[in-house]
Amino acid sequence: MEHVFAYQPGSDRFEVRLEHGFTALARLLEEELGAVHVLAQLQQQLATPAGEIDCGQWRVQWQQGEVQLRHHSLFSEEQTLEPELDYGDSDLCCECGLTDLQQLLDAWQQFMHQQSA
Repeated sequence: MEHVFAYQPGSDRFEVRLEHGFTALARLLEEELGAVHVLAQLQQQLATPAGEIDCGQWRVQWQQGEVQLRHHSLFSEEQTLEPELDYGDSDLCCECGLTDLQQLLDAWQQFMHQQSA
C-alpha cells in the first residue's frame, strides 16, 4: 500500500496520506496509533489468525487474510452496523489485506522511531 508519512515539528503532529479509499486507515494511524504501546498491541494481535481489537475510537477485525476497520460511531448499542447507512465511500470504514496492513504498521513504527531519535 502506497503511503506518505509526515511529521510537523511545530505542531508535534503526524500526518498520513494513503491511497484513495483508505482515509479511515490514515485516521486510525494519526488518531490512535501514535502511542507505541497501542501500536505494539495491535501488531501483536494481528499475528493471530482472526480476531478483533478496539483501538480508541476504532474497531479492527480480521480473518482469512482480510481486515475491516470501522469507526465506533457506525455501531449501534448492539454493536452491529446500521443497515440504512451507506458506508461505501465513508472515511469511517475501510477494508484491506492483512499483509498490507502489517507492512503499513511496520513502516509507521519505523517512521515514528526515526522521528523520536
